[in-house]
Amino acid sequence: MNDHLTKIAQTCLDGAENNTMTFPEIVGTLMQEGFESYAIDYRRATATYFLPDGDSILLPTRKQRPNRTSSKHRRYSGRHQRGATACAGLHLRGFLHESHGGRMCGLHRLLYRQACCLLRSHRRNSRRTFPSVGASVMVAHIISFVLQNLPALLFVVALLVAAARRRHGPAAERFLSWVLLLPIGVTGLWAGAFHVFFPATAARLIGWDVSPFQFEVGMADLAIGATAVIAFWRDLNFKAAAVCAASIFLLGDAVGHVKQMLIAGNFEPGNAGVPFYTDIICPVLAIALLIIAKQRIALQKS
Repeated sequence: MNDHLTKIAQTCLDGAENNTMTFPEIVGTLMQEGFESYAIDYRRATATYFLPDGDSILLPTRKQRPNRTSSKHRRYSGRHQRGATACAGLHLRGFLHESHGGRMCGLHRLLYRQACCLLRSHRRNSRRTFPSVGASVMVAHIISFVLQNLPALLFVVALLVAAARRRHGPAAERFLSWVLLLPIGVTGLWAGAFHVFFPATAARLIGWDVSPFQFEVGMADLAIGATAVIAFWRDLNFKAAAVCAASIFLLGDAVGHVKQMLIAGNFEPGNAGVPFYTDIICPVLAIALLIIAKQRIALQKS
């Protein structure tokens, strides 16, 4: 197992237990280093960090402590906590003292009550803590899913919105506008931001090594994305220019993805997954919609 990954997982675990890292910082760090998910087992006091290849890192977590009690209770607990813990274990097997005719003596009764108090306190802490951690893990999975599949999600949203707004212009121009705005425009801004501000994460998703050229790729993504977004509010001629620039860039990306798959065997999600398919579908659909819109205008003029 990679010592670097183990160190990252331990840093995130310490940050969570010591409140020195926020949840978004922990999730961002784990995603950037390639972790897929993690799970906390409160019974075994362990944290397991899972990697996409099936490997995992198991780390011990901090034991939970019982709730605070009154001063009198704390004085008693300081003297008898060890005995109370033993008492709790004996109680599971039936805690009776034969020398007292099947009844518990005074000390045993006190130890028994202390053990019950400790058990109830531990259960309350577990009920309070576990749902919040479970919700945090679920949020982490949702964030990871959205980030990796954003182009496809935006493509579906664009088609649904364009289909719903039937009274807002001809169908071809309406669908073209929404395809330019969401799966081409917003996706371009999203990809550009990742290449420029989170190059390690972008490189890992695509299967690259981090490179200074990512900044230039990111700026190109931002330029294409901004142009496509602006085209949403402009006329058909501006949309045609945006489709031309975006199609050259995206179809060129698709060719690069295919070469990486054939030559380097790179089938990482960012190279052979959703971005590869949207790099082909979005420009081809935009070109087809543009041709239909141009033909409609030509027919109207004639």
